[in-house]
Amino acid sequence: MADDLDLDTDSTNALLYNPSRFLGRRYRELAKNWIPTVGVRGATGAVGLVWATGWQLILDWVPYNNGKFKKDN
Repeated sequence: MADDLDLDTDSTNALLYNPSRFLGRRYRELAKNWIPTVGVRGATGAVGLVWATGWQLILDWVPYNNGKFKKDN
């Protein structure tokens, strides 16, 4: 079974280390245009995740807010 797969290791390694050979010029341009949109949607999703979970649980990891919302037991 392994003999059926004739992989050229040089070309496989070239694709792993140089993804621009894998993507064409058009798709690289499209990816560059989508970077701001993906960044904004990712940031919005992160804020939404913090809001939907317990914001105090997330903000306990922020050093400024670590001692600000301590509960007295």
